[in-house]
Amino acid sequence: MVPRDVSGAAPWALSALPECFRQLSEAHGTLAFVRRRLPAEAQPVVDDVGLVSADCRLHIYADAAMVERGSQTLFVPPDTHFYTWGDHLAFVRRDGSKAELRVYQRADGAPIALRLERDERNGPNAVACRKNVRKC
Repeated sequence: MVPRDVSGAAPWALSALPECFRQLSEAHGTLAFVRRRLPAEAQPVVDDVGLVSADCRLHIYADAAMVERGSQTLFVPPDTHFYTWGDHLAFVRRDGSKAELRVYQRADGAPIALRLERDERNGPNAVACRKNVRKC
């Protein structure tokens, strides 16, 4: 049984879409601990970029993200910052004194090709999500 419409805040959103993204690793601990797990070549992602992988569309904002697949819309809540290197996409998310790092590749093995975008259709939802996770 496939749900018709799914939406909400989900730090694990990309992990829940194996047809689009393949999670390679995960680390939890202090912010300093998880940042040390990022490779030296990891570059921060600027906000307002997008990535299409299979039938998923990922929108990355200043400190949050949204992924859409069909009628599903999931938000990676604030305080989340994305990084890329090689064919890897990762994010570090801080929640109080805890932090997590998740590292992904596209499921199809294609390179990570981010493109600048302004998503006006979903912009207000993303802004509300960044300001208050309960509005996601």
